[in-house]
Amino acid sequence: MDSRQAITSKDRDGVLDWIRTATYSGLGPVVRFAYGLKDLGAVIPAIETPCSNGQIEGQINRLEAIKRQMYDVLASTFNERAFCRTVQWRLELHRKCGNPFCTGADTGV
Repeated sequence: MDSRQAITSKDRDGVLDWIRTATYSGLGPVVRFAYGLKDLGAVIPAIETPCSNGQIEGQINRLEAIKRQMYDVLASTFNERAFCRTVQWRLELHRKCGNPFCTGADTGV
């Protein structure tokens, strides 16, 4: 029995048999995948139950993307303000000492 057949038929024993077979198959990616299925307490119910949380996961991903965009806007606004303060400070420093390369250390500013 192949993996697709075991999963779609919701056959618990077939899935366990496939995991055992895949573990000893010698095919690197398949073996790594089979070893990644260590938590059989989560894998078996996921196969046996007809319910899916895909819709919920999609909504959560959507909300996380919106949050990421909001934080990016806030961060860029903060960076723009910090840049403007730095430019203002440099202009004021240049106005006081007259040297465009002045760091403020030699003027006491």
